[in-house]
Amino acid sequence: MAPINLPPPILFYFYLCFICLQPDVVSSDTTTLLRLSSAVAGNTRRWNIPDSSPCNWNGVKCDNVTNHVTELRLPGDGLAGEIPYFRYSVSDNRLSHTIPAHIDTCSNLQQLNLQNNQFSGELTAALFQLSNLNRLDISVNVYSGEISPSFISLTSLTHLLLENNQFTGQFTAYFWNEG
Repeated sequence: MAPINLPPPILFYFYLCFICLQPDVVSSDTTTLLRLSSAVAGNTRRWNIPDSSPCNWNGVKCDNVTNHVTELRLPGDGLAGEIPYFRYSVSDNRLSHTIPAHIDTCSNLQQLNLQNNQFSGELTAALFQLSNLNRLDISVNVYSGEISPSFISLTSLTHLLLENNQFTGQFTAYFWNEG
């Protein structure tokens, strides 16, 4: 198995932190981290897997109130392998700005749920490079700009939720080609 090409360290930190900010129960956080650990070689093997709470694992930090994983730091831990397919959900928060321009480094991303936040601006072109994306929910934000014809490049997309933003324009007929 060839080593993965990791994004710059700060982006990798954000990338892994983003993975773990799912608003599900701790068992979901544990499942996600176990999937990561089984997919890559490296020092995630130091994690105390029998401990049911990942909050006690090396490099994992949790919110003291909710016990949800909020941070994952594994710099220089010799990770190698392929990061597995993930679903990212940070819905119903107060996150702002826009989707990171380097989102295309998450090439295995299948589902992205940013619903009900304060994201704004135009969508980054990098979003349209995610060929495995099958569900995108960016509804209830403050995104603006023309609806991009680049949505057509998301050939795996089966669910698209854009409502309650400030987009202009409309989808043209080629978006709905069932050919």
